[in-house]
Amino acid sequence: MYAGLAGHGSSMFRENADYVRANFDALRTRGPSHLAKTWFERSRLDHIEEIHCTTLDAVLADRPDPYHLLKIDAQGAERQILEGAAQYLSGGDCMALHLELFKLPLYKGIALRPEVEEIVDGMGFSLVKEYPPHGSFDSQNDCVFLRRGAAGPVVDAIRQAYGL
Repeated sequence: MYAGLAGHGSSMFRENADYVRANFDALRTRGPSHLAKTWFERSRLDHIEEIHCTTLDAVLADRPDPYHLLKIDAQGAERQILEGAAQYLSGGDCMALHLELFKLPLYKGIALRPEVEEIVDGMGFSLVKEYPPHGSFDSQNDCVFLRRGAAGPVVDAIRQAYGL
């Protein structure tokens, strides 16, 4: 795990300073200007920490309760989490996904929004809501996906909660 300075957060992926540097003239006009001005300072690596990870399928294996909505905000690791939740997502309990997806490669090696959308489409989910872009350079959107063909009180509650 890579941890940045000044509360910039952490990610399984290192920040992509090369991309930002090469595209900074165009990027700096996108999103909040204070985030653009401070990106390089905030993205300096503070430390690298090795952590143990497991899959969501492994975590949920011993839990009998159904989980109907999965929210992932993992700084670019959405693809890996979804792949590690393949059994859960194919089981029919999950009716909706709320994912923060990157449009720009601000972290090295991350899956960008089109790739993640293709993965969730293949798992039977369709995009039903996209929130406005946010973050440094307006680089990401929160996106809500519903399981295709899903109906019933759980789906109705999810639709109501998200204003769908």
